[in-house]
Amino acid sequence: MKGAFRRLGNRRFRLLLAALALGVCSLRADPILPRESARWHYERALALEAQDQPGRELAALHRALDAVDERRRELQRAIKATLSPAERAALEPLERTAYDRRLAGSPEQRQARQAATAEFERLAAARLAPLQLAEWQALRLRAAECRYLMARLYWRSDRAADAILALSQIVDVPGLPDHIPAWLLLARAYGKLGAWERALPLLTRLYEAAGVSDREARRALQFLKASAAQRSTLTDQARAREALQTAVTAADNACLADPATYRALTLGRGLQDPVAYLELAQLFEEEEQPDEARATLLEAIRAREAFFPIAWLALGDLDGARAADLEAEGKRADALSACQSAAEAFETGFRQLERLDFQPERDFDPTRLAELRRKIAALQK
Repeated sequence: MKGAFRRLGNRRFRLLLAALALGVCSLRADPILPRESARWHYERALALEAQDQPGRELAALHRALDAVDERRRELQRAIKATLSPAERAALEPLERTAYDRRLAGSPEQRQARQAATAEFERLAAARLAPLQLAEWQALRLRAAECRYLMARLYWRSDRAADAILALSQIVDVPGLPDHIPAWLLLARAYGKLGAWERALPLLTRLYEAAGVSDREARRALQFLKASAAQRSTLTDQARAREALQTAVTAADNACLADPATYRALTLGRGLQDPVAYLELAQLFEEEEQPDEARATLLEAIRAREAFFPIAWLALGDLDGARAADLEAEGKRADALSACQSAAEAFETGFRQLERLDFQPERDFDPTRLAELRRKIAALQK
């Protein structure tokens, strides 16, 4: 699992340890995720992405979404158990229409599903116990995380239409923070298909959020707006595709221009998607701000309640690299401390991988930890 971040960012991910060695011991609560839960499958998917195993990653994400749906149905049954016979009788026709396979994809069913979702949200807030309500609300986050990671996988596999389907279930979901990385990827996917009219509302919002000031990009966006208003001709369609690529590229560059902008557009808006944390850490590394990159990883681990094996392994890489630099500078005591921190991070990451059914040697290489332990012993002499 060395270099675990390589598959998770849009660019090369090589993180260096911060000059100030930050301890990780306080984060090592190392919780145990319920086996076969949505979170359990999602963390497996993140590890499989790092291993470049798209088929197994996609399977894990589907299992995670199935777990979300199963738990949501269980909570819906708990809600309905609190209803009077008359209230249940009023709800059942709406549910039947919402999930009738004969109506799949019809406007009638879409409307019924929206109404059923809104009604269950209202009932959950009124009828569920506090812990159940917190879990109900967290299921939306779990589903969004899964669909975003799935969309990225589809995008890398040149399956833009599938990426659009996954992302459409993330954008503008009630109760969720703005998912600007999803907006951006959805705009890219529409751009890939030349669907400029569908991309236009997203691009308008992205330009406003990121403060895009590039004149050529602004002209391209204005041309798209004018084309949409005038019901453009076939000639305009060709020009619109070109303008769309210009506008999407500018939005991409603006959102990823620097770590401060990306943080403001993601974490700053309440988004705690693990991939957003990893992308932010990567941006800090590219800006040669290793202290901030490492602090971001630690923040991500805290946000994930200390269970984030990919981030733990990255911290191990960071500390190991710093230890080597310190030893080369003749600072044995500092090198020893960095080696010990690296060993703790690798040990935690490997242990968490095993709890996700990954096995040493077969699924990940544990030799790095053994090397660090030998180095610690040598530095202690």
